[in-house]
Amino acid sequence: PRHGQPHPCSAPAAFLGDALLVPVTEVGSLAAGVGWFSACAALVRRGGRAGVGLAVAGMVVSLAIVAMKVVPGIPGSFTSSEWIAFGVWCGLGAILFVSSKSERTLSSRAP
Repeated sequence: PRHGQPHPCSAPAAFLGDALLVPVTEVGSLAAGVGWFSACAALVRRGGRAGVGLAVAGMVVSLAIVAMKVVPGIPGSFTSSEWIAFGVWCGLGAILFVSSKSERTLSSRAP
């Protein structure tokens, strides 16, 4: 930003406040749990002895984090607005994935 001014795209977020911030951070915590589980599972799958026990413990903790967000009735589970934010985030991800895949396909055909 020039002269310390915020970007114009951030102005609507200032008016939404918690209505936008809370669902985005809650969905981010689910994504962190899934990412943490994936990293730990990759270490377990790779094999070897170093750190596997810790990785299994990490998988258990990350599954608990994911369950805390997606199982209804658990304090901290997603509300309807957080499920909507999750759907929007997944939809955006799918759109970006498909568009980047088509770009990669086109660039691989170039001489």
